[in-house]
Amino acid sequence: MNQPRIVEKPEIKVIGIAARTTNEHESKGDGEIPKLWNTYYGQQTAERIPNS
Repeated sequence: MNQPRIVEKPEIKVIGIAARTTNEHESKGDGEIPKLWNTYYGQQTAERIPNS
């Protein structure tokens, strides 16, 4: 097996929306991920991200 190597890259910035959840919470049918997608589309998040 090859040894791991450290590679340095320039920084990037990531923007968007976030939610905290667990697999257990999501599996019960009322998880945060569907709500997150509703927020993303409902607030037209993609259109508000500059240079995308």
